[in-house]
Amino acid sequence: YKEYEVIGKSWFENFVPLRISAEILPVSKKLLAGEVEAVEYYENPILTKDGRERMIAWHNTIIRDESGRIVGHLSSGQDITDRKRIEDELRDSQQRYYTLLNSAYDAVTLHELKPSGRPGTFTEVNDAFCQRVGYTRQELLKLTPWDVVEREELSRIEHLRSEILLKKGVVFNVIELAKDGNKMPVEITARLLELKGKKYVLSISRDITERNRIEQELRENEERYRMLFNSSNDAILVHYMDTKGNYSNYVEVNDVACQMLGYNREQLLNMRPVDLVAAERANSLDSKSTRMFSDDKHTVFETVLMSSDGRSIPVEISSHGFDYKGRHMVIAVIRDITERKATENQLLEAKEQMTRNAKLAALGQLASGIAHDMGTPLTVIANVADYLRNSLDNADDMVKTQLDRLERQANIAKHIASDLLDFAKVREPELEEIAMDLAITETLGQIDIPDSIDVAVEYQKGACAASLDLDQMVRVLSNIIENAILAMPDGGELSINTKEVDGRVLTEIKDTGIGISAYHLGKIFEPLFTTRVKENSTGIGLAICRSIVEAHNGVIEVDSEEYRGTTFTIKLPCAI
Repeated sequence: YKEYEVIGKSWFENFVPLRISAEILPVSKKLLAGEVEAVEYYENPILTKDGRERMIAWHNTIIRDESGRIVGHLSSGQDITDRKRIEDELRDSQQRYYTLLNSAYDAVTLHELKPSGRPGTFTEVNDAFCQRVGYTRQELLKLTPWDVVEREELSRIEHLRSEILLKKGVVFNVIELAKDGNKMPVEITARLLELKGKKYVLSISRDITERNRIEQELRENEERYRMLFNSSNDAILVHYMDTKGNYSNYVEVNDVACQMLGYNREQLLNMRPVDLVAAERANSLDSKSTRMFSDDKHTVFETVLMSSDGRSIPVEISSHGFDYKGRHMVIAVIRDITERKATENQLLEAKEQMTRNAKLAALGQLASGIAHDMGTPLTVIANVADYLRNSLDNADDMVKTQLDRLERQANIAKHIASDLLDFAKVREPELEEIAMDLAITETLGQIDIPDSIDVAVEYQKGACAASLDLDQMVRVLSNIIENAILAMPDGGELSINTKEVDGRVLTEIKDTGIGISAYHLGKIFEPLFTTRVKENSTGIGLAICRSIVEAHNGVIEVDSEEYRGTTFTIKLPCAI
């Protein structure tokens, strides 16, 4: 309004909202009549020209004439509409603040942090904190945080002062002390605030009694699980596997697995199953992985694992797969079957030895009969051929050639018969304490070695003597060396050395000849097996060699690669 628009108009009819004019007008009349005392300050709304309401704070003064009669009143007003709006908003905000504060399940407190670092009294607490510690709000506003914690905790809490100043926040556990003396473990999240130049700490604390109980039960269950897990005699390893058969790293291993494989727990948890399986067996895991997704999800198989020091460990693995939290987990129980395999091999070797001995005995009887039956006719044939050669002075060259051929073939047949007889009559060795060096020297003295073959002999000084039959051992060495010479028709190198290893004398005879194919290598000790038919070999020699060595409680082994030479190794126990 303009001033001229207001002067002369009725205040109550034009400028006071209708809803309150009926209330204010009688009061004004009584005030002018002197019936009521004037109120120095009051608030009421007025109407603006555009019909809006504005809240005015009025200050009133009574006006009197010279005789003291009331002739009017002077009112001055201040527009407090914005202030009232702000006050209403503050009240609403404060109401929301208290509603939120007291609706919290956790305890919420605010206290000042003194310049000395010590806590001041609480400046705010919520209902949850009051209920938990058993104090009223008024009582708590007179206490400090140190008054509601166990005394033994104070020194530890004091150490957190520098941390909260540095990090502006900290989380810690403490034992809270209620008004009735009850103690309660709580977790406190404290944050540093700055308000009006002062430092405050806002703390949100939670009763962790139940959580501690559950954690304790989990620890006890974990200990029981760990005890059972590590009490197993077998290695147990756990890993995940996807539907494509890809393995994850191990997620759990027991102590036996660490001991068996030579890795610590951290190392194994950074490895996968394929990292432990011997290279030549790695592909076998692929076929086993598909079984993990079949109906029974269980498989048992044997494989070979490699330890950290490179040892091969034959094992039996029992794997069980199951779904765990949306992923496929596999528990593998691994048993070291080294001893079982050794026993099985011993039984197999014993069975093979018995079978071989039975075959050799039967073959020996047959060979003995053939040798005896063939001996006399062959001798007669050879003698007749010699007689005819000497008697037929005028025989032509063709006749003499055929007589020589007849005599030569008869002698070959006699040699075969002799070998068969020798094979049938391998006698028990007459053991003496003799160094292998002597047997080697004796053998080399009986064999004519071509100049195209270089011979190197090396004896280990101080090597133990063996219990052996010299004649039989010379026979073994002669057979092997003669075979080596035949394997080097164009010359080569022949090396012989002896050494003592783990209470046994090892003799190695190595040539650089044509070698033996992998196909033939497993058959060379079988009676009557030979690859030198053209040289009229009987295939009896190496069978006799093995029989002799085994009769000495020894072992004969062969290692060869075609076109790269052959090595025979004879292992005999040291003489006691």
